[in-house]
Amino acid sequence: VSAERSRAPYGPGTAPHLQSEVRTHTWAEGGRERTLRYAHFAVQSSGRGPAADDQPTELPTSSRQHQWGDSGFGDWVSTIAAIWPLDAEHFLAIAGLSTLESGSSTEVAHDVPRVLDALARHPGHMGALAVHALAAGISATRRDYRFHAVDAFVDLVPTGRIATSDIASVLAKHAEAWPASRWTESLTAIGQAPGGSPVVLELLTVLLPQLPLGHRGLNSLLDLLRDQTIRHGAMVTDPFLLHWLGEFSGTSPVARTAAQLLR
Repeated sequence: VSAERSRAPYGPGTAPHLQSEVRTHTWAEGGRERTLRYAHFAVQSSGRGPAADDQPTELPTSSRQHQWGDSGFGDWVSTIAAIWPLDAEHFLAIAGLSTLESGSSTEVAHDVPRVLDALARHPGHMGALAVHALAAGISATRRDYRFHAVDAFVDLVPTGRIATSDIASVLAKHAEAWPASRWTESLTAIGQAPGGSPVVLELLTVLLPQLPLGHRGLNSLLDLLRDQTIRHGAMVTDPFLLHWLGEFSGTSPVARTAAQLLR
């Protein structure tokens, strides 16, 4: 039964459903009101009720939300990933929640690097959970987690196993919660890896027009885009990016960088 279930990816309508939103937490500190935006995730599996004894690998219908400290799979992460070799969504639905929320938590979650490493090595289909886990990994609050995500990114995106446009869409959706400075650091490291630089250029071309002009840390991303165009001897030709760059005005650093890219 286990072997039969592992031979195929999830079918249409049977894959776990991922829900995410950027939430706001407000509190008072030192007589001032503080605000924090964070990304929240929940995974709804689509089983058929409690798993029967003769169906040991069937996931029951359930909705899981990450609770801090609920990341104790440890060395079992690679084992869980290996049970379903043809679809990474299986193991991410079980062990991936701490990775999905690594961009909003400063708590130590030892499963995060294990999940990212297992994702990089996984030979199967990459679905929505894989895309979100990788995007969250390069946005993680902890730098050591981002290092693991960079390695996974280099293995999965330049090879076409995960689409650059899908990563860009996830980053843009959660931009209020995931600082652009983390993206810059991760993408700079990716650009230095073999085959990574063209992907960084493609990702920035798709991502930047989806961000507001006043997005925090935007100038570092534009600096990276300028460096990548210089490295490849390329010019900005994408019409959406050209239009977006043309909306900057004034003498701020980000406006000056935008003007340089338009030349």
